[in-house]
Amino acid sequence: MRLRNRGEDPNQGSISISDHLQSFKHKQKSITRVSISASTTKDGRASYEIPNVGRFSGHVKDYLAEGFGVLETKAGVTYKGQWHENKANGKGRLADLNRDSYYEGQFTDGARDGHGVKRWQNGDEYTGHWKEGKMDGAGAMSFANGEYYKGDWKDGYREGKGVFQWVNGNVYEGEFKKNMPDGNGK
Repeated sequence: MRLRNRGEDPNQGSISISDHLQSFKHKQKSITRVSISASTTKDGRASYEIPNVGRFSGHVKDYLAEGFGVLETKAGVTYKGQWHENKANGKGRLADLNRDSYYEGQFTDGARDGHGVKRWQNGDEYTGHWKEGKMDGAGAMSFANGEYYKGDWKDGYREGKGVFQWVNGNVYEGEFKKNMPDGNGK
């Protein structure tokens, strides 16, 4: 597919979306980087069927997704939320219906960034801060097996001060490094 440059006036009634919508995965930095170009609507509301991708419905400005919009892919991934220059930006919800998983929260330049909630297919759920698509900052993870962690995260790992509770009731409170207790703790 041919991708248009920002502001380029397309010739016929078509919309181009790159195949770069990446899979909804735990460690992925970029979630929704979709190139959208509208042919008949430079500014305003647009709704398009995109061959081999799915459907986009929402606002466009200068032929780019801008403001609120919904992208539903044939692969079962749906993004509903704010867009800026063809990237998820602001509050949104990214759901993978085939895997029964979702992320709801803030996005920046197509990546989870800011406060958000991520639920995985196995039932694990993280609530807290994200940075460039990874858990980073204060957050809490409830594991499907009954374990629980609340504390600091860095680059997707339990890192810094935190409290971990195992299923058997044992608790470690102290420092963590790369997901593991580090030191004596209490």
